[in-house]
Amino acid sequence: ASTDWLPEDQQLLESTVGQALAELVESRHKEGRSIRAALEAGLERLAEAANSLRNAREAALAELAQGLRMRLEKLLETPGLDEQRLAQEAAVLAERSDVTEELERLVAHVATARTQVAKVRPLSKSLEFLLQEIHRELNTLGAKCRHLAMASLVLDAKGTCEQIREQVHNVE
Repeated sequence: ASTDWLPEDQQLLESTVGQALAELVESRHKEGRSIRAALEAGLERLAEAANSLRNAREAALAELAQGLRMRLEKLLETPGLDEQRLAQEAAVLAERSDVTEELERLVAHVATARTQVAKVRPLSKSLEFLLQEIHRELNTLGAKCRHLAMASLVLDAKGTCEQIREQVHNVE
């Protein structure tokens, strides 16, 4: 048995390595398409959640106003109550319960993230930053809203956000 390296051996090595590299590249492209599809699906769920939160906000505000009205009526029956102070406190409570800004930022961040994922280029750290901002808005929404349906939507959206973050970590 000869241990000499023959030209046929070199050709076989080059052919085998070339085929393996081609398969690796195709596999990476396939994995990339799969991750992109998962990211797009997750961001679609976040967009739907933001829309549902916007719709639930009206019911939550009406419920909050009704509850506030009932508490104010009870408090107004209290002798010696400073009505101006009470009005100020009610205004502060209403302001703290308003989630309009958070919803607007959430919608904007999700839209930007969807645009980034749709581009045919490697994803950057900015997508991870956007997901961090989305999670922050969801945390603020969760802290502000006392409405059960909204709280449930926020929890679901936070879970979706975490799933998207995991997919982003799969991208090199």
